[in-house]
Amino acid sequence: MLNIKYNTDFFELHTAKTIAFRVRLARKRSEQLFNFFRRKKKIGDKPSNDVYSALVDTAIKKHGDDAKSIEAVKGTNELELKAFSCATMINDQHIHSNKVALQFILEELDAASQGNDVAVSFVSNSGFKKNDYFGAMNNSFEEVDGPDGPQQILLALITSVDNMDERVKFRIDIVDKIMQKRKLGKYSDK
Repeated sequence: MLNIKYNTDFFELHTAKTIAFRVRLARKRSEQLFNFFRRKKKIGDKPSNDVYSALVDTAIKKHGDDAKSIEAVKGTNELELKAFSCATMINDQHIHSNKVALQFILEELDAASQGNDVAVSFVSNSGFKKNDYFGAMNNSFEEVDGPDGPQQILLALITSVDNMDERVKFRIDIVDKIMQKRKLGKYSDK
């Protein structure tokens, strides 16, 4: 039996229970929302159902239906199509302003600059200078890092990829596609 001596003990116990409940709830929601992405697939695997065809159809609608676009889309693998689909979802549903988009990208670049060779190479070729993104994670705000922000959604999505190298590539692909859509960094019109 618990012997609570002070109100602070009760508060700490209540806070711990609340946090544990919220973590369980968040996990359950992410499992429900992203069950599709939890399939155990590797990059080279052939798709086993119509999901791949649906992703191809969605990508063709986004890119256009001319022969060149169709061949480009069909030449991509399943993980790249997932990245395209996820980037579209994050951009359209969770990034509500250019300010949020820029902060999100800068935070991702800041984190990637401390990652493996692939991530560091992506940062180097992003079109941003080091002083643009360095320390960006310390400047985050609720719209970027809150429960419905793009950062939390991205974190939930990348957990669907088991292999760490594939996970890094998947995350970079998503960030790159959002940069393309928002015309940021190397994709800027300037």
